[in-house]
Amino acid sequence: MTGEPDRERQGTPTRNPPRPPPAWAGAWSDTDAPPHPAALVLRQRRISNRQVAHDLGLKSAHHLGRVLNGYVPPSPKLRRTLAAYLDLPEAALFRDDRPERRGAA
Repeated sequence: MTGEPDRERQGTPTRNPPRPPPAWAGAWSDTDAPPHPAALVLRQRRISNRQVAHDLGLKSAHHLGRVLNGYVPPSPKLRRTLAAYLDLPEAALFRDDRPERRGAA
C-alpha cells in the first residue's frame, strides 16, 4: 500500500449521491407559501422556530411550526407575543382567512 487512492474506485459515484436542496431552501412560490406571513419574516431574519420558542418561553418549537404552517390556529396570546417579539403588527404576521392546507382532508 503506497497511500495512492484505489484506482478501481476513482471516478465511481459515491455511495450516497448529493441530494437536491429541500423545497424550503429557495424562496416560496405563491402556491407553496406558508399560510402566515410570520413564517416568511422569521425566515428572512434567519430566526429558527426553536429560537423563537425558547425566547418566548413556549413549550414546543414543533407546535409553533404547526401554527405558522396553518395546521393549528394561533392563539390570541401567541399572536400578541410573536408580534411584540418581531416588533410588527399582528395583522401583518397572521392571515385571518386561514387558508386550507394542501392535502388536508
